[in-house]
Amino acid sequence: MDPFFDYSIHTMSLQVEHLTFEILKNSFGVKILQFKVDNLFLKQIKKLHNSVIAVKATIAVDYFNKRKITYEPLLEPWEFTLK
Repeated sequence: MDPFFDYSIHTMSLQVEHLTFEILKNSFGVKILQFKVDNLFLKQIKKLHNSVIAVKATIAVDYFNKRKITYEPLLEPWEFTLK
Protein backbone atom coordinates (compact mmCIF):
# COMPACT_ATOMS: atom_id res chain seq x y z
CA MET A 1 0.00 0.00 0.00
CA ASP A 2 1.23 3.45 -0.88
CA PRO A 3 1.38 5.59 2.33
CA PHE A 4 0.82 8.80 0.34
CA PHE A 5 -2.34 7.67 -1.41
CA ASP A 6 -5.82 8.30 0.00
CA TYR A 7 -7.76 5.01 0.14
CA SER A 8 -10.68 6.46 2.05
CA ILE A 9 -14.31 6.34 1.00
CA HIS A 10 -16.20 9.64 0.88
CA THR A 11 -19.99 9.78 1.10
CA MET A 12 -22.44 12.64 0.77
CA SER A 13 -26.18 12.46 1.44
CA LEU A 14 -29.01 14.94 0.98
CA GLN A 15 -32.60 14.37 2.06
CA VAL A 16 -35.47 16.82 1.48
CA GLU A 17 -39.02 16.02 2.54
CA HIS A 18 -40.86 18.63 0.44
CA LEU A 19 -39.69 21.23 -2.10
CA THR A 20 -41.87 23.48 -4.28
CA PHE A 21 -40.93 25.79 -7.16
CA GLU A 22 -43.53 28.19 -8.52
CA ILE A 23 -43.45 30.24 -11.71
CA LEU A 24 -45.48 33.41 -11.35
CA LYS A 25 -47.13 35.21 -14.26
CA ASN A 26 -47.48 38.70 -12.80
CA SER A 27 -46.99 40.81 -9.67
CA PHE A 28 -50.36 39.64 -8.28
CA GLY A 29 -48.86 36.22 -7.67
CA VAL A 30 -50.84 34.18 -10.20
CA LYS A 31 -49.03 30.86 -10.53
CA ILE A 32 -48.85 29.40 -14.03
CA LEU A 33 -46.68 26.40 -13.09
CA GLN A 34 -45.91 24.64 -9.85
CA PHE A 35 -43.18 21.99 -9.55
CA LYS A 36 -43.36 19.75 -6.48
CA VAL A 37 -40.60 17.42 -5.32
CA ASP A 38 -41.34 15.11 -2.39
CA ASN A 39 -39.09 12.68 -0.53
CA LEU A 40 -35.94 13.64 -2.40
CA PHE A 41 -32.95 11.49 -1.47
CA LEU A 42 -29.52 11.95 -3.03
CA LYS A 43 -26.44 9.95 -2.12
CA GLN A 44 -22.94 9.97 -3.56
CA ILE A 45 -20.24 7.44 -2.72
CA LYS A 46 -16.73 8.15 -3.93
CA LYS A 47 -13.79 5.78 -3.66
CA LEU A 48 -10.53 6.50 -5.45
CA HIS A 49 -11.52 7.53 -9.00
CA ASN A 50 -14.95 5.86 -8.96
CA SER A 51 -18.14 7.62 -8.02
CA VAL A 52 -21.69 6.30 -7.64
CA ILE A 53 -24.68 8.63 -7.40
CA ALA A 54 -28.23 7.56 -6.53
CA VAL A 55 -31.31 9.80 -6.64
CA LYS A 56 -34.83 8.92 -5.54
CA ALA A 57 -37.79 11.31 -5.50
CA THR A 58 -41.42 11.89 -6.34
CA ILE A 59 -42.17 14.78 -8.69
CA ALA A 60 -45.39 16.43 -9.86
CA VAL A 61 -46.16 19.45 -12.05
CA ASP A 62 -49.40 21.47 -12.01
CA TYR A 63 -50.41 24.22 -14.44
CA PHE A 64 -53.15 26.86 -14.39
CA ASN A 65 -55.98 26.12 -16.84
CA LYS A 66 -57.52 29.49 -17.81
CA ARG A 67 -60.68 27.91 -19.26
CA LYS A 68 -61.53 26.02 -16.07
CA ILE A 69 -59.97 28.64 -13.75
CA THR A 70 -58.22 25.98 -11.72
CA TYR A 71 -54.93 24.12 -11.45
CA GLU A 72 -54.60 20.79 -13.22
CA PRO A 73 -51.85 18.19 -13.21
CA LEU A 74 -49.43 18.40 -16.12
CA LEU A 75 -47.47 15.49 -14.63
CA GLU A 76 -49.16 13.25 -12.07
CA PRO A 77 -47.04 12.38 -9.01
CA TRP A 78 -44.28 10.15 -10.35
CA GLU A 79 -41.74 8.29 -8.24
CA PHE A 80 -38.38 7.52 -9.81
CA THR A 81 -34.97 6.14 -8.90
CA LEU A 82 -31.73 6.85 -10.77
CA LYS A 83 -28.40 5.15 -10.16
